Amino acid sequence: MSGQQVNRLEEIGQALSGYRDVHGGREFFSALGYPTIEPLPFDLEPLPQGAREPVKSCHQLVHLEGGSPSEFRVFHVELRHSTIRRTDVRRFLEAFYRHYPQGNNLFVFSAGGNFDELHFVSLLRILDPRDHHNPYKVRLWLRILPVRRERPYRTDLETLNHIRADGLSAEAVWRRHEEAFSVQRVSEQFFRDYRHVFRLLEEKLKETHPHNEPAWARDYTHQLLNRIMFLYFVARKGWLLGPDKRPDRDFMRHFWEAYREGGEQDAFHREWLGGALF
Repeated sequence: MSGQQVNRLEEIGQALSGYRDVHGGREFFSALGYPTIEPLPFDLEPLPQGAREPVKSCHQLVHLEGGSPSEFRVFHVELRHSTIRRTDVRRFLEAFYRHYPQGNNLFVFSAGGNFDELHFVSLLRILDPRDHHNPYKVRLWLRILPVRRERPYRTDLETLNHIRADGLSAEAVWRRHEEAFSVQRVSEQFFRDYRHVFRLLEEKLKETHPHNEPAWARDYTHQLLNRIMFLYFVARKGWLLGPDKRPDRDFMRHFWEAYREGGEQDAFHREWLGGALF
């Protein structure tokens, strides 16, 4: 990664830390080069009550002119519940697109009164092959990027950097969003990173254990990385507990920091490994 790319990611991280309300959201997208507007409350009255109920407020932050259907908008949606529930997100978006099908949009969701976690949701409208009676029926494919505002992962910042507007047209910005949220692109990036980390760890093990067979280093690396990925998965589900006995979705980061900063190893093992995992 070049120095310029690193600087850009740092700038995005700084802008993201200020996303504490809809005005901070406006500043965030301005930092990404979008033509922002003063947060504009969006009228949800046309939507059915079931779609409106979980929503506390909806504000438009960006409007890129392009002429329907190529205009591009960004909305921030604050939910009423203390967590961002996928069922609430889908119910709202399906109703929204039934009433406002024109243009392309990015939605950012936050929980009620809490902007610590933001879900960036990009949607694709695809034909539903399951409905044989209506071959033109469209269903929504939700592509969700959950981001911890204060502690984003590098891959989160890379995705957000990939959707910079940089003075592009609405059509060109949407193509960037299609690429940034592509499952194939994310998967390819993951395997590139995995391969790089695997090689570094394998070579380090060979260097520090020269009397072991090379196959040992390869097998050990496989086992270690597989376990780390498993722990990351269950942590993101909220199934791991921190030392305060509460679900910790950032368990892996906190676990590593506690290990590095803890002076007394016995205390570390007692607080983090003594029954705090599940």
